[in-house]
Amino acid sequence: MVQRIQSVYLLIAAVLSAVYFIQPFSSKILPKGEVATADGNIVYVLNAMEVLKSEDGISASVSSNHYLASLCFLSGLTALFAMLKFNNRKLQIKICWLASIIFLSILVTAYFLSDRMGAESDQNKNPVYLISSYIPFLQFVMIRLAIVNIKKDEALIKSADRIR
Repeated sequence: MVQRIQSVYLLIAAVLSAVYFIQPFSSKILPKGEVATADGNIVYVLNAMEVLKSEDGISASVSSNHYLASLCFLSGLTALFAMLKFNNRKLQIKICWLASIIFLSILVTAYFLSDRMGAESDQNKNPVYLISSYIPFLQFVMIRLAIVNIKKDEALIKSADRIR
């Protein structure tokens, strides 16, 4: 099952889904008053489960992201399910396409939620995207590589059937 390169790509995509729940996507730092000081900043952090607001050293959850958390969980399950369907390559390709749509929707949702952090304040600051915010794009690339290699396997099997 994991002997083929497309299974490795799908396994990497599934493991990267677990990173969502560990690493934050983005952060936004807003000054508390008119002038930003070292201690007078309000920091918003977006991760898969919630938006955290840290003010004066006290962290609190502002809102929960059930939609983003469920998308992240679903993306990992879809990649694992695609990896386990190695016997049925046509179904595996369809599942991979579904997983790629899920990864792109995670990207859109995460960037939309990052932009909306701190919307209650009058300031319009751009969020700082952390390295983990680019993981869905990397997963999309892994899924595309898996699809290409699944199609190569399918073509190889069809050519072997013609020889018989």
